[in-house]
Amino acid sequence: MPAEGVASATPPWWRLAAPLPTLILVNLTSHLALSGGRLSGSLYTLRSGAGELWAGVFMGLFAFIPLCTSLRSGRWIDRVGARRVMQRGTLLVLAGAWLPVLWLSVPSLFAMALLVGIGYNLVSMAGLHAAASAGDAASSRQRLANFGWLGLGFATSATLGPALAGVLIDAFGFRVALLVTAACTLVTLLLVFTRLGQTVPEPQELPQPRRSEVAVRGLFDLLRRPRLRQLLLVGLTISASWDLFVIMLPVVGTRLGFSASLVGTISSAFALGIFISRALTPTLAVRFPEWHNVRASLVGIVAMFVLLPLVRAPALFIVLALLLGVSIGLSQPNILSLLHAATPRSRSGEALGLRYFLGNCSSVLMPLFFGSAIGVLGVLPIFWLNAGVAGAGLASAQQAVRRVR
Repeated sequence: MPAEGVASATPPWWRLAAPLPTLILVNLTSHLALSGGRLSGSLYTLRSGAGELWAGVFMGLFAFIPLCTSLRSGRWIDRVGARRVMQRGTLLVLAGAWLPVLWLSVPSLFAMALLVGIGYNLVSMAGLHAAASAGDAASSRQRLANFGWLGLGFATSATLGPALAGVLIDAFGFRVALLVTAACTLVTLLLVFTRLGQTVPEPQELPQPRRSEVAVRGLFDLLRRPRLRQLLLVGLTISASWDLFVIMLPVVGTRLGFSASLVGTISSAFALGIFISRALTPTLAVRFPEWHNVRASLVGIVAMFVLLPLVRAPALFIVLALLLGVSIGLSQPNILSLLHAATPRSRSGEALGLRYFLGNCSSVLMPLFFGSAIGVLGVLPIFWLNAGVAGAGLASAQQAVRRVR
C-alpha cells in the first residue's frame, strides 16, 4: 500500500480489480452446470431405482479425479499461469455438461460427474489463484475482499442452479433441465477464450520462486508449517459440513416425500445463505480479523447440524438451510486469505491444491460412507456426528483467536 499522502492509481481495496468481473461470471456460469447437473443427476439416479448407495457414488464422482490431481493442478498453475489452466478446465466442463443431454442414462451421468468435477476444479483453482493477485496483492484486506467478490459468482450459481433444475424437472423432465444448465457452459467458453487474455497474468509475469524454495517442494514441506496445518484441518471440518448437507439433502428430501422443486428450493436457500455471507465479506474484512469470522462460522455450523435432523416441516427446513449457508459461506474467503498469507507466494497454487485435495477427500469419501450408513444409522446420528467434528474445529479456531489477540 502506498504511504499516506502519496497519490496513487491503486483503487480502494473494496473496489473490483480488473479481472474480477470476468472471473465472477466464469465461476457463475461454469458452476451452474455443476450445481444444476448434480441435483438433476442425483434425483435421476434415485428415481431410476439405482438406490441411495449409487446416488452417493454419483455425488462422490464429482471429486474423484480432483482428489487425485489437485496437488499437481496447483503446481501446474504455479508453472504456466491461471489462464491456460482455466481454458482446459472450461473445455472439460463443456464436454461433461452436454454428454447427458445427448444420451441420458445413469452411466452418462456418472461420466458427466467425472468430467464436470475435474473441469470445474481447474476453473475454480485457477480463478482463486488469479483473484489472489488482483489489485493490491500485498493487502490482506484486498485479498479477502477479492475472495468474497469471487465467491459471489459461486454463491449465485449455487442458488440458481438447484432451484432452476428442480422446477425444470417437475415441469419438463430431466433432459430439459440438463440442457438449460449445459447451455451456460457456452457463456463460460466465450468469456475464458475472449476476455481473460489481458487481465490474467502470463507465467513470465508471475513472481519466480527462489532457489531455496525450489529445492524442497514436497507435500510434507508445506505440512511442516503449523499454522498451515491448523488452517487445513479447520477448513476440512467446514468442507465436510458443506459436503454432508449437499449429499444428504436429496436422500433426506426423498425420504420425507419432498418434490424435486422443494428439494431445489432448500438447496437454493442454502446457497442464498452463502451468497449473503459472501456479499458481506468486504464489510466484515474491515471490522473483524479472519479467525474471528471462522470461529463465528463454526458456531453456526454446530448449531444447525444439531437442529436439522429434528425438523420435518419444509418451511423450517428452508430457514435452517439458509442459516447453515450463511455460516459455511462466512468461513471460506477467510480461510483462503489466511492460507495465502501462510504460504510463500511462489507456492500459493500448490498450497491451494493441497486444500482442494483435502476437500476432495471429503467429497469422495463422505458420499460413499453416508450413502451406505444412512440405511443403518438413520439421519440423526450422522448429522450429530458432524456437529461433533465441527465442534473440534471450533476449539481449534478459538485457540487461533487467542493467539492473534
